[in-house]
Amino acid sequence: DTYNVQTAFGAKGDGATDDSAAMQSALDSGKPLFAPDGTYVITRTLIYKSSGTSTYINAPRLCGNGMWTTKFDNRVANGPMLIIYSEVDYKFLTAGYFCNFSILSTTHPVNSHGIQFSHLWQTRFDNVRIDGLTGHGYYIKFGIGTGTVGDAQGPIMIQINNGWIMNNQGIGINVENPAGTQAIENSFLDIRNSF
Repeated sequence: DTYNVQTAFGAKGDGATDDSAAMQSALDSGKPLFAPDGTYVITRTLIYKSSGTSTYINAPRLCGNGMWTTKFDNRVANGPMLIIYSEVDYKFLTAGYFCNFSILSTTHPVNSHGIQFSHLWQTRFDNVRIDGLTGHGYYIKFGIGTGTVGDAQGPIMIQINNGWIMNNQGIGINVENPAGTQAIENSFLDIRNSF
């Protein structure tokens, strides 16, 4: 089942109400989420993280009704609107799916990114537009966690389809590989029909 973020979690999508708490509750539920048409104001970073003992857990699944009609108004300064990661080495978030929405900004706070992730495996982004931010669109990090071994810490098998990553002051898809890690050579990012 897919859960409507308005009816199940109280998000408004009216372009005025701060929907940060409602969207965080929706992500915390671990359920597949649907965001109807609207503009969802986000003022603090939404966090989806794994700190459990299972090696693989489900990544978020969030879809809107359309790239042009479901919009997240990113008002987060000095960070991403959404961050996905594991607090524990060699624990991975898998089978995520994001589709049919935009991340924009009406206030243009400083150093504001779209989606940041690490420890994310086998995840697709379809018809997602990240437009006009002051930071990066996608911010992909390798080699973070509690330990120092980076080889298996980063994202693997990430696909971006029909994405619009444009007019951002940072890099559209920024990949950060800290010194001493080796993840990039063992991973892949598949980008199709995107600009």
